[in-house]
Order: sequence, then structure tokens, then C-alpha cells
Amino acid sequence: MLLPGKEVDANFFTLIHRVITEQSRRVPRDRRQPDRAAYQALARIALPRDEGVPPESEFFDVPCRDLTRRGFSFLLPYRPEFSKLVVCFGSPPEAIYIAARVVHCDNVVQRPDGTIEVCDQRDGHNGQNGQGKLLVLVGCEFRERLHRYRS
Repeated sequence: MLLPGKEVDANFFTLIHRVITEQSRRVPRDRRQPDRAAYQALARIALPRDEGVPPESEFFDVPCRDLTRRGFSFLLPYRPEFSKLVVCFGSPPEAIYIAARVVHCDNVVQRPDGTIEVCDQRDGHNGQNGQGKLLVLVGCEFRERLHRYRS
């Protein structure tokens, strides 16, 4: 029996299955996580409210990097000052809202060709001199499905 707020969402798992299936046809799988797949799309995130889903005006776009059944990652130009967020996949009325928490942040350089390399600012990779753009890769774990209730 599934607990309220923790139910499996068929649309969400269909999205993940589609992304993983499409990705596996193009690139060998990542051995760290059998269901990890590149997800090069925009998602929208917002800081959580005490109850429910934040208003649409509080969401902003972030470029996603990968997606699994347990979480996702995205890029920011700065280290986040928040540890909890709400992510929205899709658009209303079919939007899927999920509460998530930040589990790690890595400094990365995004090269002009779009590839990402994990770096340490102390090792000389500072995003300057044509090396690429310095960003933060934020890894998140899904916590629970949220619902936007209409009044």
C-alpha cells in the first residue's frame, strides 16, 4: 500500500522511462547508476512553501543534466543557498511537481561544445581564457510528489 504523498505517478515514470530508453539507444549507460540518463531539457524550480506548490511566478528555469527514478541534477551559475526545492517537469495542466532536496554540489566547467567537466577552482580551472563557463552542478534527491489543488 502506498502512503499519501508518496504514490507512484505514472506520468513521471513514463517520462523517466522515455528519457532512459532514448538515451540508451545513443550512448552507453553510466555504470554508477543503471537508470541514470542524460536529460538535456529545462525544468523549473522554486523554493518550497509551508504547504503545497509555490505560485507559478516563483519558478525559474534551470538546465537539467540527468534524471533517474530517485533524483535529477541541474546547473546554476552559483552555489545554491537553499537545501530544499520544488521542481516542475512539464507544463500545466500536465505539470508534475516534486519536492526535492540538494544532496551535493560540484564545481564544473561547461566547455564551448557543451561538455561538462568536474573541477576544483584551486586546480586552475576557473572558467576563464576560453576554457569554458564556471558553473555548479546541483544533484537532488526526490522526496515526494506534490499536487496543485484548484480552488
